[in-house]
Amino acid sequence: MSENPEGLVNLQSSSTKQLPDKIILQRTQIRAESLNINSAKATKLPISDFFLPKLPSDTPTQGLDDGLLFLVSQKSALPDKKQLNEDESLISLLTCINSLNTIISKAKKSKVIGILDSPKSNDTNTIKSALLQLRLAPDKAPWVGNAIFVNNQVPASEFIIKENILFGNKYDAQRYHSAIALSCLREDLKLFVDGDKSVIDKKHLQLTDTQKEKLALARAFYANTDIYILEDILNSIDEITGECIFETLVRGALEEKVVIFITHNPTYLSKCDEIYVMKNGEIIAHGDHRSLLQTNELYASMINASIDSFIDKNVKIMMKDELNSSEREKAESRALCLNIKIMIIFFTIVLSLLYMLQHVSMEQFCSHVASTIMKIVTIFDDV
Repeated sequence: MSENPEGLVNLQSSSTKQLPDKIILQRTQIRAESLNINSAKATKLPISDFFLPKLPSDTPTQGLDDGLLFLVSQKSALPDKKQLNEDESLISLLTCINSLNTIISKAKKSKVIGILDSPKSNDTNTIKSALLQLRLAPDKAPWVGNAIFVNNQVPASEFIIKENILFGNKYDAQRYHSAIALSCLREDLKLFVDGDKSVIDKKHLQLTDTQKEKLALARAFYANTDIYILEDILNSIDEITGECIFETLVRGALEEKVVIFITHNPTYLSKCDEIYVMKNGEIIAHGDHRSLLQTNELYASMINASIDSFIDKNVKIMMKDELNSSEREKAESRALCLNIKIMIIFFTIVLSLLYMLQHVSMEQFCSHVASTIMKIVTIFDDV
């Protein structure tokens, strides 16, 4: 490779062995980092499964700059078009990590920060992957060590509900019961025979998506950390319960914390103090809900699309509730008819017995009783 005073690198060069401090790719300047990405090994992986492997200890690395984790090791054997697509995906991932660093560095306590990503791109997976990278390499951003990442994932192996909420922290009775109350988990625990001592596993007892989200929120509150990253949470919880949790837990109990709320739900976005709109990992707009609706066409269109989606979902839920309500009404009607028939039969039998004991012989009385019993059996068969 020829001398290059600016320290520029041609990514198509097969002789690239050690990178200088600066890499310029399509006018995007990225400082090298302490992780290695080999494009040739990242061919068809979905971005949600993508990870950045650490370099061997003897591999040359460069310094840290704003949490961006990027090195190119050597020329890939893939065609140029595929290479470009992969490079663009990696740049989106790194840009997203940088965007998250920017958002959190500017976030203030007592404010809920919303993040909306474009559903028509890979942004959702890009954000998930960026969060994963930061969790796997917490030393790469100063705030990661003081943050908790909240989603509805639960351990693959069996676990006890109480231990999952404590998550290795010392037991504090007041905080523990507050966590259960604020996440609206108490009624769910009553459904389990052993309550919070129940063992969750795939074979015997499993949690619903709603219960998983409530459990995650309870665990997050109990952790009592400085920064909360809520990732697609409250999606499975009904609207009334969800809004209650948002107001009492997210805006209330976590008031003195930094809260980042990643969602497509327009109801919760409208309650956030600030909102960042992201596309391909990049921040393209920032403001509150009302101002973004008026000034940002993309945000307005995304919100309208989300509203339509949530309306469809709620209509289906309402239709299901109506069907269930109709079935309940029919069952109640049948029960009422049965009770009326039982009362009529009871009084008829009593009156008949009183009359017959005075006016008929014992043989006739027994015959009448047998006939009455047959009629009762017929009535119950009809019911």
